[in-house]
Amino acid sequence: MDIIERKITDRQFTKLIRKSIRTGHCKFTTFQYDNVGTAQGSIISPILTNIFLEQLDTFIRGLKKEFDIGTKARRTKKSRCLEYKLTMAKKEGKKEEVIRLAKLRRSVPDTDFHDPNYKHLTYVRYADEWLIGIRGSYKDAEGILRRVIDYCAGINLKVCETKTKIININKNKVLFLGTVIKRSHLYKYREGTAGIRRLKKLLLLLAPLDIVKRKLTEASFIKRNKPHPKFV
Repeated sequence: MDIIERKITDRQFTKLIRKSIRTGHCKFTTFQYDNVGTAQGSIISPILTNIFLEQLDTFIRGLKKEFDIGTKARRTKKSRCLEYKLTMAKKEGKKEEVIRLAKLRRSVPDTDFHDPNYKHLTYVRYADEWLIGIRGSYKDAEGILRRVIDYCAGINLKVCETKTKIININKNKVLFLGTVIKRSHLYKYREGTAGIRRLKKLLLLLAPLDIVKRKLTEASFIKRNKPHPKFV
């Protein structure tokens, strides 16, 4: 309650929270008191989570200030070389060479993902579910995760080992808040004054259809991979 009362000065509200925590619940015909935590589905759980984990938010904001470097990743050496050759071919009026180099440039990665002078940390939290995005090396991700786990242990929180993992978003997908996050494998192009340019691969937010299908099958709404409606 000390943390709650530091964040909320309305004592009528904090008294209601205290009473809600002390209130027991019925399990079938037996009345029980909760010694630790709140009852499952309690309306105060999200409030208490946001109040308590605000200190985690503050800690990770501090990590972000330490970690972030630069404003933009440099271009790859090969991309810059092709850009120069393409410019020279345009000046010399070599149309066939321009077409060849333009196609070649669009097939070469433009951004250097291993640029040590550009690193970025992104943090998202919803209740007790959180996600940290790292633009950096695997070693950087390990270091950030280790510091977060150590900090959580210091405030009597335990990070779930089965849910916590490091994933390369360019190769694998992430399930967060019932949404699949993955990197698009297709490029988009835009025509500008300098010609057709290839855009970056965007992040996709997709529905977890395999999970949805499995749950519908378990509930007998799908049988033998075909819809099986239920009628009341």
